[in-house]
Amino acid sequence: MDKAFQIIIKILSDVDFWKIFIPAISAIIAWHLNEKSKRLHEEFIRKEERYRNLLNALGGFYSKSENKQELRKKFLKELELAWLYCPDEIIDSINSFLEDLKKDKSTEDSRRLAIKNIIFSMRKDLLSRKIIKKTRLKANNYKLIAFEENENRGNP
Repeated sequence: MDKAFQIIIKILSDVDFWKIFIPAISAIIAWHLNEKSKRLHEEFIRKEERYRNLLNALGGFYSKSENKQELRKKFLKELELAWLYCPDEIIDSINSFLEDLKKDKSTEDSRRLAIKNIIFSMRKDLLSRKIIKKTRLKANNYKLIAFEENENRGNP
């Protein structure tokens, strides 16, 4: 054991060892940071595209569009995909919005506030540039919602 320790000390005290070791470690660290940066950027692009699709489809709930039902269906489809990439805060804000829509005494102001909360949550997520690794959501947080084609409610 004593001989192995002496060999290690000799290697560590050799200048040639450090001439190879330091650049090699530096290259590994630089590569790792570069890959992490690429991953963050790719995730940002994916989220931005998904959020854009959600926001465009959200118009089916508050605009005077002729294709409201089509936009609402698209929104629900995008919501299914959102479960794959959105943080809990966005899922919660969308669920709150959908719950508000189901209420009989839901007001236009409450719906607009809920929409603003969704948009704010998305903006906050995009600007944070964090990679989500944990969630507190459970399967029962996932809502299966369908809208009737001939909806009698007013314009949310």
